[in-house]
Parts: sequence; structure tokens; C-alpha cells
Amino acid sequence: MQKSRAQKVRRLPQIRNVSSETEANSEDESTDAPTGKFATLEDFINSDLMKSQMETQNESLEGSGLKAALKAEGSTLIYLFTVEDDAMAELLKSNTESIQSSLDSQASAFEAIARSLIAAVEEIENPIVVVRYVDNAGEEIFSQEFVG
Repeated sequence: MQKSRAQKVRRLPQIRNVSSETEANSEDESTDAPTGKFATLEDFINSDLMKSQMETQNESLEGSGLKAALKAEGSTLIYLFTVEDDAMAELLKSNTESIQSSLDSQASAFEAIARSLIAAVEEIENPIVVVRYVDNAGEEIFSQEFVG
């Protein structure tokens, strides 16, 4: 039996805790994880570690109608989720409470990611993580900020 769109809305992606993996990798010298700090947030999101994590995230999103990307704007790390299915995007626009509830349940993970940026990026102050959902045209459906 096929799931209704309302059931699909409730299955928003769970974000992996990047800070835990970064800290674990920094303690294990046998990994190929980057060492030291990155000069900019842009350098951090373009690192092999983050590219690999986003590849894994997108693999987990296959078939969900969502695609994830990372962006950097100053001291802000943006998780950008594009809702590829127009009907789902319209449903989410009329029901942002489901996104809000999903993000609220993950708040501690996003706050931990924001805190981890201080250890990962040179001269970053007051890092912020933003989770933004957009439709195929790039129009924002919902956005929320998290501070470490």
C-alpha cells in the first residue's frame, strides 16, 4: 500500500551528528580525517570528510523527494534541503508545523554541530547552523537557526 503524502511529510530526514564523527575521527590518528583547523567554513564544507557525509546523507534520502546540500555564509553553515516533488513542496508549505516538529526533535544535534565549528574552523565566532527547506524554484518553504 502506498503511503499518503501526509505520512511522507512526517518522515523528514534525520541529520547525522557531524560533531561526534569529527571528534571521533580527530582522536583516531589512523583515519584519513582532516587534521587541524580549516581556514574558512567554505574550506570545511568542501573537505573530503564533509563531502563524504553529504554523499551518505543524499544516499539515505534517495526516493524521499529531497536532496541535501551544504552552503557557507560567513559564520553560518546551511543545510539546504531541496524538495524535488512539487506536490510535496506544496503540502509542506501548507503544513510547516511538521518540519518545525522534526527540527525541534533534532535541535541538540544541530546545536552540537554549531559548537563543533569552533574547533574545526579558524577564527569563527558565534557559529550558526541553519536548516532550510526550499522548493525546486529555490523558494524557501521553512528555515530554522541553531546556535551552539
